[in-house]
Amino acid sequence: MKILYPKSEENKQINAGIKADPDNPEWTDEMFRRAVRGPQKAPTKEQLTLRIDPDVVEWFRSQGEGYQSLMNEALRRHMAEHSG
Repeated sequence: MKILYPKSEENKQINAGIKADPDNPEWTDEMFRRAVRGPQKAPTKEQLTLRIDPDVVEWFRSQGEGYQSLMNEALRRHMAEHSG
């Protein structure tokens, strides 16, 4: 995939449009200093160190992006199947 960057004139038009938008002003350094992160939409996950056999890790990694979430879902299914 080739990334296309705007040409100089297009870039000027884009920046002019940004500056002209009254509902979305460009942030100042002061605005960035005062900014705070909002609450997470999903519950916070716990980071831990876990030893897993290399072949298991490699299989999950081979599934592509999001393999850690896939591992979490597999553990969640196991937990549900073995809960009283």
